[in-house]
Amino acid sequence: MLAVAIEAARQLAASVEDRILGNQLDNVRFLRAVNVNESERGVEAKIVMRRRGQATNTSGQKLCYDWRFFGTNGDDWDECAHGSNKVELQPESDLAPEQARFSETRRRRFARSVTEELEANAEKCRLIVHHSQLYRNMLKRSGFDYGPYFQLLREISYDGDGHATAILPLRDYALTMRYAGEDPCVGGGNPVPTIMFSHLRKLWVSQQLFKTGGNPQLRVATHETMRAFREAECRTTVVFDDTAEPVIVLDGQRGTAITSLQKSAEGEGISEDSKQLLYSLEYKPHLSLLSEVEKSAYLTEAFKKDSRCRPSHKEIVDLADAISLHFIEAALDRINRENQPIKDKWTLQSRDLGHLDIQGVLREADSEPTQRLSKKIIFEGNLADEFYYCDVFRTNNSKMGAYMDHLAHMNPKLRVLEVGAGTGSSTGRILPYLSVQGEEWGLPGPVR
Repeated sequence: MLAVAIEAARQLAASVEDRILGNQLDNVRFLRAVNVNESERGVEAKIVMRRRGQATNTSGQKLCYDWRFFGTNGDDWDECAHGSNKVELQPESDLAPEQARFSETRRRRFARSVTEELEANAEKCRLIVHHSQLYRNMLKRSGFDYGPYFQLLREISYDGDGHATAILPLRDYALTMRYAGEDPCVGGGNPVPTIMFSHLRKLWVSQQLFKTGGNPQLRVATHETMRAFREAECRTTVVFDDTAEPVIVLDGQRGTAITSLQKSAEGEGISEDSKQLLYSLEYKPHLSLLSEVEKSAYLTEAFKKDSRCRPSHKEIVDLADAISLHFIEAALDRINRENQPIKDKWTLQSRDLGHLDIQGVLREADSEPTQRLSKKIIFEGNLADEFYYCDVFRTNNSKMGAYMDHLAHMNPKLRVLEVGAGTGSSTGRILPYLSVQGEEWGLPGPVR
């Protein structure tokens, strides 16, 4: 339907066809698909174009049309899509030099912004998958046996967070065209969520896409801009791979899933392996085979890479340490002088905290959970939760979670026995590590 709208606008602008730079389709709404009739009656569709009263802008460089696309449904015509199309034209030769320079500057600025956006998206895509593996997994997952027309993407890379990039040959399919082995409208061998594209905010297509001969390579980059329970929206940019000239900018392409976009709604009875289109193997050493030195070095490096295992702010730890030492020192003052060496070990000066005004710190003790009296922590509100969830304990609990992650990698059937129960602060730091593994390997079942 979009191709028909572009071609119809080109024919209406036949008198200035040599000046066409591109087409910009705005606010496209897809209402329904065109019904396919395999009988002798065939399929009939039509497009209605209406030129706007204000057909051009102030410089006369655009022709504007509103269009509606209709398809037959029995003896009736049903509207399938509608939108607008602006045909961009090359400035006329008699245009003022200043206006011509402004128009050229605007086009260069637009081309530079598209190229920079594509490079920024491509920079984020560090994971690579071979195209044969991708399409083979798609076949295994959906049951569709697509022909080569649907298998043109090459040099595919992604980041697992909604960004992807690939190379697309423009006319390579024409030499070895075969039709799909399965009708996608009927359904594949496995139940998969169906997504219908319903909106398109903007689509800009350069005329160079149709004028360029041969088989040029297109560099494509896309990223997800919005995801809801049943809707997703993306933005795609396309340039010539050799010259980096923009040819397509697609913004606000919104699709609505018939079921949902959640992974859990992708059908029952399908193995986890068949759901995973793009994946990479994560290698971790077997800790029992490492020496103590090697194990310590490996875990230390792993903790550095995990932001959750980074140590708490030094000032927070120092305040908690200083308050604890103050009360220890007060208790040791009551001990006989013969135990003086023990007292010297537990003073503020011994921990390089002598510069702190301990009385001033104690006056502000009510604002810090680690400085509350034990009875208040136990009996007042949720102070116990605040105490054990504070940053003083966060680092060690996260390190324990990272260590459990390594154990679960060695033994995917690992079972965890939790002895006793407190506020859940330690478990709350450990379970997120195991739940990430659970998406791929199966969550180890905790036993209470």
